[in-house]
Amino acid sequence: MLTLAAYRGHTELCVTLLSSLSPADRLTLILVDKFTALHWAAYQGQPEIVSGIMSCLTADQQLQLLLKQDSGGNTALHLATRWGRTETVKTLLDHLTPEQQLQLLSLQNNEGKTASQEIAGFYGASNTETIIELKRYQIEAIYRVNYREFAKFT
Repeated sequence: MLTLAAYRGHTELCVTLLSSLSPADRLTLILVDKFTALHWAAYQGQPEIVSGIMSCLTADQQLQLLLKQDSGGNTALHLATRWGRTETVKTLLDHLTPEQQLQLLSLQNNEGKTASQEIAGFYGASNTETIIELKRYQIEAIYRVNYREFAKFT
């Protein structure tokens, strides 16, 4: 039911279903299928549903869900970038620390493609806004991680 609600764009229903469960059971419900409710929300370009689902989870659960790969090895980020869902891409990445962003951005699907490579291969240069956002997140995350390391020694 959660997956269908995400697919159809019913944000309130997604949040209500998840909120009715204990925090420990929420992730279990989401991970019932390999193609999760978050995958559907990313595929459909539903940043509100992504935010709703993520708001019901702990930080550790959020990371576990964002790293979840479907049968093709695609994360929700792969799907959002493949279909040029720029706002959804931002929403997915905004829930992570810089280190986690780099981890998700470097994750490869079964074809050996990262999210950045996925959009470049699927859409090419026709969706530059999404490509620019992915690169911006990657550059900022690298900068923040390296700045923290540098700050330790100064």
